[in-house]
Amino acid sequence: MSLATKAKTARQRASIAANMINKNLTFGRVFDDCFEMFDGDEVMNFLIEKTAKDPVLARNIKEKMPGLGYGDFNVRLHQAIERALGNNLVERDLDAGDLQNHRGNSVLTFKIDA
Repeated sequence: MSLATKAKTARQRASIAANMINKNLTFGRVFDDCFEMFDGDEVMNFLIEKTAKDPVLARNIKEKMPGLGYGDFNVRLHQAIERALGNNLVERDLDAGDLQNHRGNSVLTFKIDA
């Protein structure tokens, strides 16, 4: 039984997922368990909330999960990353995929001070 399946709340599973992302341990059953305990939507909501407040987590998601898509939760996660990194985003760090969602609309907005 994994730590995620022993966790009692979605908030605990979101914290486990965040720690696993920070340690680059996102491939495998333990990470998947964080989202597959019948409260995955709630786990994602907590993870998005945590990401918006934690620049280290935001940067790690951006760097370690480059294939993050543009479903509803993922669009919100991209926006949380942008909020957490704020002016720390540098134009050269972004590729076209970061700037466009599946409809071609801007997902990230940022300002670069000269």
